[in-house]
Amino acid sequence: MANDYGIDDIKQKDTIAFKTINPYDNNEWRGVVVGFGTYDLVSQQYDLLPYYQEVRKTTSGSNMAEIEDLNYIIVDCYENALTKTTNRRIFAKEWIDASSLRQINIFQHLDIRIFGATDTDSKKILNMLLDYGYSAALLDNGQVNQNSYEHNTNIDNG
Repeated sequence: MANDYGIDDIKQKDTIAFKTINPYDNNEWRGVVVGFGTYDLVSQQYDLLPYYQEVRKTTSGSNMAEIEDLNYIIVDCYENALTKTTNRRIFAKEWIDASSLRQINIFQHLDIRIFGATDTDSKKILNMLLDYGYSAALLDNGQVNQNSYEHNTNIDNG
């Protein structure tokens, strides 16, 4: 299925998921777009130079414009979708891997039932889902077990 949602389609209040072209950032970032800005504006809140320098090391980043000339997007990234905990991040649109960008509904869910699994098996399965960037939780009697999930896909970039 083709992805017809591109970088130029991003609007304020869109909920998006994406990876960056930074070779040291293996996260899939998920969150709500809260704004856009110039380097002069966003650099007052975050030091983006270290991340920019990492991106410049990539083949696609080697011809990238100067940091002052990039287009920035401000995203409230979900650290934990179940508790709606967010952390504000800033990315240049040019740092986003366009093939990974998609508009999402972070609160849409899929129920998976695995019968005959031990507690240890359940935790292994949950950890595999988390390792692949999914927000996941175990349910106890239909309720989210608050001790069963960790959303470990995001790290600090600034």
